[in-house]
Amino acid sequence: MPPALVARPEPPRPQDVGSAQYLAAFWCVNRQWQACIPDLEAFRTAPTESRILECARETLALALLEAPVPNLARTLEDSPDLLRRNVPDTAQLVMITPAPLNPLSLELQRAVQASSLSTEELARRLHTGHWVITRMLDPFHWKHSLATVRALADVLSLEVQVQLVPPCSGLANRHG
Repeated sequence: MPPALVARPEPPRPQDVGSAQYLAAFWCVNRQWQACIPDLEAFRTAPTESRILECARETLALALLEAPVPNLARTLEDSPDLLRRNVPDTAQLVMITPAPLNPLSLELQRAVQASSLSTEELARRLHTGHWVITRMLDPFHWKHSLATVRALADVLSLEVQVQLVPPCSGLANRHG
């Protein structure tokens, strides 16, 4: 019997629960939206105001997945001088929460990394494009088909097990 690929939510860490808020600054220059998250010392760009907010939240979520990030900045004055100099006075300051991460995508990432197969090789074996595999591994993608997950598990010599559990506190609205 092949080992199991189990999609189960991990216990919530304090940075995952959505109550932690981080300062972000947003502004538009030449129809290009930009954002700065001082606690990460990160800058992002996007074509629209709604997309820049989404990008900032995703950047924050991925940073928190790697390691805890103290949320110290409440104003730009709390930020390093170099950051402050690169944020215009017209920037909108808002508090943001991390974007929700899909635990199935994270589990698929772990399984693919353990296999040491490339996305291109997985796509070839599944008779699909590598972009399908890339999308399945995207922690912000929430529309996995069970058939595709099962096919990927078969290629990885794993089996899929599904378990429904009550939501973790603070994660009730996981996908948006």
